[in-house]
Amino acid sequence: MSTNYYWKKVPQYFLNHFSNIDTTSDESPYLHIGKRSNAGAFCPDCGTTLCKKGTSMAHNSLSDWYDKCPCCGKIVTTGITDFMWTMFRHKYIIEEYLHSEELDVKKDRLIVDEYGNELTLHEFKKIYDTPIQRQVFGWWC
Repeated sequence: MSTNYYWKKVPQYFLNHFSNIDTTSDESPYLHIGKRSNAGAFCPDCGTTLCKKGTSMAHNSLSDWYDKCPCCGKIVTTGITDFMWTMFRHKYIIEEYLHSEELDVKKDRLIVDEYGNELTLHEFKKIYDTPIQRQVFGWWC
């Protein structure tokens, strides 16, 4: 099941660097951080998707899949999730926060998912820290 993630409020970086930004709509790229989705079979040894059309097509129902890893021949029985960022700037902001003393990354709940679950940046890092990450600007991610 895929899940969308949002800032509880627009990060100061965007307010400082952009004018006339939408701070109210959930689909604003300044609030909507991105989406975690199932990306299908993935060989952790080789770092290779088993989707014949690559990671960008792993979500397409028309994609064909290899029965085993095309690199090492290993039979893969588990899947992986990917993370699609609306803007990689969100990741950079999170990484900066994680390495600063500006807030308590293990206590301050700055992220909320589409189901209302609030997360710390430390908890959220475990969600987006996946081998498949890409950026798709806009609401369609």
